Amino acid sequence: MTTAHYELKKVLQLKLAEMQTRNPAFSLRAFAKNLDIHAASLSEFFNDKRQFSPKMTKKIIDKLGLAPDRKQNLLDLLEGNEIPTNVERVQIDTDNYFLVSDPIYYSLLCLIETKDFVENMTWMSARLKRAEDQTALALDRLLRLGLLKRDTNGKLAYNAEAHLNTSDDIANTSLRLRHADNLEAAKHALLNTPVEKRYFNFETLAIGQDKLAEAKKIINEARAKLVNLSNSSDKDEVYEFCFNFFPRSFDENENTKTDKLQ
Repeated sequence: MTTAHYELKKVLQLKLAEMQTRNPAFSLRAFAKNLDIHAASLSEFFNDKRQFSPKMTKKIIDKLGLAPDRKQNLLDLLEGNEIPTNVERVQIDTDNYFLVSDPIYYSLLCLIETKDFVENMTWMSARLKRAEDQTALALDRLLRLGLLKRDTNGKLAYNAEAHLNTSDDIANTSLRLRHADNLEAAKHALLNTPVEKRYFNFETLAIGQDKLAEAKKIINEARAKLVNLSNSSDKDEVYEFCFNFFPRSFDENENTKTDKLQ
């Protein structure tokens, strides 16, 4: 696989992952239709059974709606001298992207720590309110990444020695998607979860910009205390802790446009 096709494959897989995170029903066929290519051709490309012609590659790049610099980088690779690339890195990047962007992965890791955990796909899926195929895929990915392992008795266990490494473009995109999912999940919990099982609060305040670093430190200290509290408890449920601290007022000369997810 050439460098250009390796990079294109990574971009396509991450883009598909982004769409499926937003809409779990979004299929490879729908993605191929958006790109104006046959689903079978896209599937074969993902499975390293074919490569696209330069003309088709340019057409696909145009359809992706990438940022100008990212688009130009792919076009430059397509037209330049290319070298063979390790195709396994594509799978690693995609696995890490899903791990960060979709809450099912860390929710499943935490669910395994609960006292009544049962390694049964139907039970796990019901607890996380996910389809069984999604839970099975998440479990396979966690084992493949080494974040989960089996102990001497064959039981699932968190592997504390495993580490997650992602490139900047993957980390930035996947983390933004995860934060967006957290906001939607929080809204759902606010409207549907009994008050005794949730906690929502807020504080609107004026603060000096010179105190922001200290404010972030206080928030991180609170998070660390909550983690310690979790570790010393008799775990029976999985919770998400989100603490948002962002400006409500803006400098009149400040550009407050947000970047589109790419």
